[in-house]
Amino acid sequence: MTASRPPLVFAHANGFPGSSYRSLLAPLAEHFDVQLIDRVGHHPQYPVNRNWANLVDELLHHHLPQSGPVLGVGHSLGGTLMMMAALREPQRFLGLVILD
Repeated sequence: MTASRPPLVFAHANGFPGSSYRSLLAPLAEHFDVQLIDRVGHHPQYPVNRNWANLVDELLHHHLPQSGPVLGVGHSLGGTLMMMAALREPQRFLGLVILD
């Protein structure tokens, strides 16, 4: 029986789609179930607002799996959103890696 890989959810920087990070994250796929958020801040229900609160809501409600905790990884804006989401709902995270 093989143990499943823990989920790693990656949030991109402002202006860079998640898919542009594929080669950076590819080596991690051996150890993690890597999930890229391709776009954040474009959902009509969560328009960009002051202090990114709506983008944190978007991340929590549309991009993080409801099935269990994830390793949240983010670059720049994505890292900020992951940190803010983890502060709001820490039980949904195994840990954070924030890149600048």
